[in-house]
Amino acid sequence: MGKLGRRAAEKGLRGCTYARPVPPPDPLLFGAYFRRKGEDQVTEVFATVLSHAPSLAARLAAAAGLPSAARYVIETQPQADNDNPDLQVRGFDAADHPLWLLWSEHKTESPFSKQQLTRYAGKLPEVADGLPSRLIAITQWDSSASIRAEAAALDVPLLRWRDVVQMAEAAGQQIGGAAWRTTLTADRDAAEPRMLREWLAFTRHVLEEQPVDPLTPSRAARLVEAQATIQTVEDLVEHGLQAAATAIGLPAPKLTSDTWAVSPPAGSWADAQQGKFYADWEVDEEPAVFVAGMWVEGADAEALRADAERLQVLADAGYLFNDDGTGRNALVEITRSLPVADIAALASLDEQRTAVAAFCERVVRALAAGT
Repeated sequence: MGKLGRRAAEKGLRGCTYARPVPPPDPLLFGAYFRRKGEDQVTEVFATVLSHAPSLAARLAAAAGLPSAARYVIETQPQADNDNPDLQVRGFDAADHPLWLLWSEHKTESPFSKQQLTRYAGKLPEVADGLPSRLIAITQWDSSASIRAEAAALDVPLLRWRDVVQMAEAAGQQIGGAAWRTTLTADRDAAEPRMLREWLAFTRHVLEEQPVDPLTPSRAARLVEAQATIQTVEDLVEHGLQAAATAIGLPAPKLTSDTWAVSPPAGSWADAQQGKFYADWEVDEEPAVFVAGMWVEGADAEALRADAERLQVLADAGYLFNDDGTGRNALVEITRSLPVADIAALASLDEQRTAVAAFCERVVRALAAGT
């Protein structure tokens, strides 16, 4: 590439030159996931989702006070004088003329550095080179009083990641209706709705944020019934794992961090992994399910991750995996699921208890053997 070509490639908007070319987001979600770590990982995944979901990019722009655009260009870590925000969004009109520039700074656990918003707000107009421009910040938790005061003085909107989750839910509903996450339609797996669902799955597990629906009179009226339903489901989980433990000669399970768990048989494959058998129920996604399986933590989880042959055997047997953290914080969960609706179809509580217990016993017996 010649000198003029290189210069053009390094141009941001209307002649402002960055310290290095601004990298586009990875086109693949897993590519974005592994591109960086920590809160930069959140940025990379968010950027990839935005690049496939213009309806979400439009809502992000609106939250910053910017109009919708015909096309959005998403870039991460734009470096201007070695002081770079996490995300840059450029809006273009139908004739592909630049409309505006948006910078977004992201926080999950780390605090803002001293005068960070002030520095970015001072640099942004130079980079925008006459275009309308806005700076926003997205945080995991409420910002401190000093950051709120700094943002207010600069007219910088402070958002929470939960706000972005709600934007994604609204974008999905606009595309596919109220039940867009679960309704099977011809375009359900098109790039945009699929990426929005992937984003909601990511934020649920990594940021522990998920869409929240408003309380309505009909939902309020179901609270008493919902409480009774939850009590029944929890009874089935407790009884199921207790019955399974008794059937294979284990002690009574104990409640550990709100989850019923028990150590596997001595000398078993699961015991060699230092695993814990457990049972629970989940409603993260439809349909609601009972789950039974085992978890492994710390160095033992790291060792299990490295056992590709065993993991393949378990995957072929139909187990699902949840893999999170590294080092002492590493966690691997290996589970099977049973739809709650299948149990609800049984007529009596005794039949339901028997079926959940049989499910738990099948899973723990198999995992004891590593199969």
